[in-house]
Amino acid sequence: MFQGKCKRCVPDSGWLILILTVGAVIRFFGAWCLQHHFNPDAGIAALMARHIAAGSEWPVFFYGQPYMGSFEPTVSALFCLLLGPTGLAVSLGTALLAFLLLPVLYCWARDACDKTAGLFAMAFCLIGPQGFFHYNHSPRGGYAATLLFSALCLWLSARIVQHFRQVQTIRTSEFIVLGLAAGLGWWTNQLILSAMLAAAVLLAWNLRFRLCSLKTVYAFLAFLAGSAPFWIYNCRHG
Repeated sequence: MFQGKCKRCVPDSGWLILILTVGAVIRFFGAWCLQHHFNPDAGIAALMARHIAAGSEWPVFFYGQPYMGSFEPTVSALFCLLLGPTGLAVSLGTALLAFLLLPVLYCWARDACDKTAGLFAMAFCLIGPQGFFHYNHSPRGGYAATLLFSALCLWLSARIVQHFRQVQTIRTSEFIVLGLAAGLGWWTNQLILSAMLAAAVLLAWNLRFRLCSLKTVYAFLAFLAGSAPFWIYNCRHG
């Protein structure tokens, strides 16, 4: 009864806009609070963003290591171009990726259950535990991006299976987007492997022999495109 009254007072779209608005405010607040964080990893991420924004260098990986790609610092560099090379601008790049995680979680939970589940999933992750909140606002090189691409892989694979069960067809575009998200995630941080394996098992179990098609080839090519900086750099540097 309470749920019915809520739906009559505020439509689902109203709740969606409200939670996303609150999420945007929280993400900005988190970036503001952590703009002067003195962790050395945050300092290196800020330096990378500044170099990218200045056009002096585009590092493929986090300075000093042959892993954790520069996708997240590149996003921060865009804010540096708009706002100047400040701690807030760098943190806003991380916060933006953390904000984009919210609609992905909504779509994932909505497809798995319904719109109400999607709203609760978003609301649950607005702040979260201390570590979750911290890495969603403090630039450390790629953890916010890792969360985003992991969630994208899991949602898209589940969406592909759901659509196949309903109408017995597979959309090529979804395979390509899945491959691209997995590729960008692999370049960002190989910790995404757990999400990639879960997505692969889900697809293999439900689609089976239908995976032996051009759609899988397209997905693999999209993966190679997204992760190209990883492979090119490591091949050139042994």
